[in-house]
Amino acid sequence: MTYNDRYIIVKLETSYDISDPESASVAAIGSHVTLGNWNENRPLLAINKIGNQWEIYISARAGTRIYWKWIIYDLRTRKIL
Repeated sequence: MTYNDRYIIVKLETSYDISDPESASVAAIGSHVTLGNWNENRPLLAINKIGNQWEIYISARAGTRIYWKWIIYDLRTRKIL
């Protein structure tokens, strides 16, 4: 097995205060397939931890460059705010 054949867990985390968590969520889009390959219609919703802490975990091949950006996603309209 070479270095690039191993998979690792990548944790993305941020802090953001959502005033109405029933209508909006923190999410991410990015260059990885799990992050929708920059498709704004396929964001990965973050898990809300304590307070305003948000996390996302993805599995990626070791050595993979992953680019992403955090977004606020409207859960009702399914659009980026």
